[in-house]
Amino acid sequence: MGGVPRRAACNTGAMSVTLRALQTVVPSTVLIQEEVRDVFAAQPGLSRLGKRLVTASFNLSGIERRHTVIEELTLDSEKPDPQFFDAATQTLLVPSTRVRNELYITEATKLFVEAGRRALAACPGVEAADVTHVVTVSCTGFYAPGPDYMLVRELGLKPTTQRYHLGFMGCYASMPALRTAKQFVEADPNAVVLVVSAELCSLHLRTSDDPDTIVASSLFSDGAAAGIVSSRAPAPGENALSLDLFETVITPVGEGDMAWKIGDEGFEMVLSTYVPHIIDEHIEGALAPLFAKDPGLAAAIAALGETMPIEEFASEVAEPGRGRRSRRNCFIRVGCHAHRSRHRGHRGRGRAGATQHGDRALGDPPGRAQHPRQDRGQARAQRGAQSCRRGRLCGTTET
Repeated sequence: MGGVPRRAACNTGAMSVTLRALQTVVPSTVLIQEEVRDVFAAQPGLSRLGKRLVTASFNLSGIERRHTVIEELTLDSEKPDPQFFDAATQTLLVPSTRVRNELYITEATKLFVEAGRRALAACPGVEAADVTHVVTVSCTGFYAPGPDYMLVRELGLKPTTQRYHLGFMGCYASMPALRTAKQFVEADPNAVVLVVSAELCSLHLRTSDDPDTIVASSLFSDGAAAGIVSSRAPAPGENALSLDLFETVITPVGEGDMAWKIGDEGFEMVLSTYVPHIIDEHIEGALAPLFAKDPGLAAAIAALGETMPIEEFASEVAEPGRGRRSRRNCFIRVGCHAHRSRHRGHRGRGRAGATQHGDRALGDPPGRAQHPRQDRGQARAQRGAQSCRRGRLCGTTET
């Protein structure tokens, strides 16, 4: 996701479509990264190389804590009949895909509904009855009627609300969701679109010597994010992001380097170490169509890079855990200084996590209490957002 907080462009007569009331939700069960690392490294059957890979991957993740819907994934769990983790023996269990998906149905619904409820409550002048479209996003589970239906029912939306679900698209899927919402509003200026993304990545944790599985286990967690997309003007003082440009480019390589498949014992991820090389090689060509639509955009990004740290105006542009090299190369190639940015809090939720970084860029409205462990990057983003009142959400590339 590439989000560049800046003053809104001058009104040239074109309708402005904005993303408002961006809200996030995480489950209450917290996993401490060091403790999870030690549990994974101590699993029976793990090779010496596997233990070393676990230690390295967890230590280099830049993550301190994660959230999960699986309450038994704690060292002090006393569940009598565990399905995912036996705390007494410190053993990771191997539930079937069906068991994992059943928990997804229950817990994902809660996150979808709560995130949507918070977004509606946080959007001045927008009520449940105003929502005309719902777009949901997820790739960590399936059920029907799905989360789009549950949002209409549980939030009291109109029965005529149009519903769409983007499933199994991977970590970039919030971007097509926002692009779809923008297109709905451009086609009907009276449309109000509720976009909600939720992922329960921890449902698919497993022990393995496979490097891709180890990397995935060290990064991803659970959470949801929601926002309102419409052409209605934000309230005075309200933080919002203008949805200006979107662009999609498919690279000629990389199909086998990032993948997500359904297995008998959960979903299986492929996340190879070649991903940073693919980004490095193709980032310029991927950004070219985006910049072509707005000749001043590249110059504006480069100018900002000369005057402020990159983390003040840019969110994650690379897969979590692959970030240092990928971000450095990306920003060098678009004319920006490279600065290391590490988000230590709620890290690694796929597309929901990307949207939650957008929540940081928007900043908190006046009077909202800050989390005591709020990181410095979030505080800077909040000050920047409050100073310019509006943001600008630019396009992304998809591989």
